[in-house]
Amino acid sequence: AVATLAGLTESTARIEAGATGGGDGGDGVGAGAGVVRQASRACPVCATGELSLRFSRHGSFFGCTRYPNCSYTRPLEAVDNPVPARVLGTLDGLEVSLRHGVYGNFVQLGGNLERDMSEMSPVPDPTKMKMPQLREELRSRNLSAVGAKKEPLVRQLLEAEDMRMLVPRKRVSLPPDLPPEQVTLEHATRLLQLPLTLGRHPTIPTDIELCAGQFGAYLRLAPVNPDDAPIHATLPKRFAVWNVTFEDAVEIVDLKLSRPSRPTRPAAAAAAAKASTKAATKASSKAATKGATQKTTPKATSKASTAGAKAKTAGAKAKTADTKPKPAGAKASTSKSKANPPSTKIRSASTEATSPSADDLPSVESSPVPATGASRQPQMARSAAKT
Repeated sequence: AVATLAGLTESTARIEAGATGGGDGGDGVGAGAGVVRQASRACPVCATGELSLRFSRHGSFFGCTRYPNCSYTRPLEAVDNPVPARVLGTLDGLEVSLRHGVYGNFVQLGGNLERDMSEMSPVPDPTKMKMPQLREELRSRNLSAVGAKKEPLVRQLLEAEDMRMLVPRKRVSLPPDLPPEQVTLEHATRLLQLPLTLGRHPTIPTDIELCAGQFGAYLRLAPVNPDDAPIHATLPKRFAVWNVTFEDAVEIVDLKLSRPSRPTRPAAAAAAAKASTKAATKASSKAATKGATQKTTPKATSKASTAGAKAKTAGAKAKTADTKPKPAGAKASTSKSKANPPSTKIRSASTEATSPSADDLPSVESSPVPATGASRQPQMARSAAKT
């Protein structure tokens, strides 16, 4: 990237010098170089912005100066890519092409290279469509959209006349030992066939498959029991994806099986034991919770709630009975004691014995009372009676 940036800076300086008339070849060459520079830097989408070098955490790239109004970008590697994309041939009626992407060169089955390079709108991928959009695309092509599962509808849309030749089906990266200039249709066909079944092992009743992984090609021996793990064997450096035979694959797998298994590390064993203990504890606690839930059935719960409601009603009735008035006999005795308190009876008797009645006292109008000490006694007697 640094070398590319230095070369771009130098070439830009030369072009600018030519545009101002200071380069070799006179004013005509300089003016022509300036026009070429402007045309090469123009954005192919908006045609008004210019492409400038930008940086991100994923690497350098060219972007339009009118961002965010124009979001056109171009990888930096595409400027100096020595191997241009090309069509290798056809396989099962689909186009096979060699292309360059973010992660390097790869071969692709399906699609149309000419259409993709013309920067037209990309073809929608049926595998990423929602069910309503998928049914709408099928109806627009007069195809049946009946079905609840997505996979049959996707296959039906991929086989449409206008979609079959445009949608890419499979992509496989090139191995590190294969230069992109030497890729042929045979190489691409072998890569697109992976994983490829080479045959059944002579002593083990399972198949040997040739696969391509992140770190290169390898052989895979399927397990006899579904619970066992498959056996993987890396291809030696003297073999490649397109020259390994079935006999070579059997020899490589047998060599892998003859080696002793790698001993388990103490830390890994401890981690595995801890994980198994945790899983067993979780399963037992879950089983105990499930058993307790089964014991407390809805019927028993309803009975318990009904008994509690009855007990609560009985307690409320007992509390109400305590606040009710006493029986008639108790009420009669209470009223009798209120009518004739003992202290009142004794006091009334003493008052009657010590003071004369009101009938025995002389009238005030018939006989005026002289203002003497003896005439005050009747008044005192009446006041005592009133008391």
